[in-house]
Amino acid sequence: DYARAMESFTTALELHTAAGNARGQRNVRMALGNVFVLIEMFELGKTQYEEVLSELDWIPENARFRGLLYMNLGYCEYKLGNLNHATELYYQALPLAEQANSDYHLACIHQNIAALYEEEGRLDDAKFHSTRSLSLFEQMGVELLAAECQVQLARLRLADDVRGSLAMAEGILARHSDIENHELLRDLHELLYLAYKELGNAPRA
Repeated sequence: DYARAMESFTTALELHTAAGNARGQRNVRMALGNVFVLIEMFELGKTQYEEVLSELDWIPENARFRGLLYMNLGYCEYKLGNLNHATELYYQALPLAEQANSDYHLACIHQNIAALYEEEGRLDDAKFHSTRSLSLFEQMGVELLAAECQVQLARLRLADDVRGSLAMAEGILARHSDIENHELLRDLHELLYLAYKELGNAPRA
């Protein structure tokens, strides 16, 4: 469980610190930050990521790791409601992911930026980044995350093209009838409900 994981990571951090193992400390702090984010303790996760970032050398070999830190910090700031700072961090992460040829992280960053812009009501910008993310996930064959992007794009279309949004959502459901991700299913059915309701089709809604 998470409590046991944190206890193990804390012990490991103490051992690496005592041994003067900087790389070990960095990896454990990163793992601790990830655990805090998973249990939605974003301030504590942010603190761990910032500690790692402050000690990371500016060398090309660290581009991927630095980009990952900026992405994780951006996510923490987003969840804490600091949208402007989150945007800055995401845009710092993008070129580093590109430099490291890390398509997976690049796709995740675009997906995160799309979610942020959607929340801000910047729908065209959200569509641009969600489309980029979808293209990368499809190239890598990451079906679940590609489906998440498809649902987001259908939702973004709802504001100005209800029938088009509905057609996209129904197509997603038909193509992914075996979806087991409850959060994705919830978002998809919520979108279908809103589209049917907007079109006045109360029985289907």
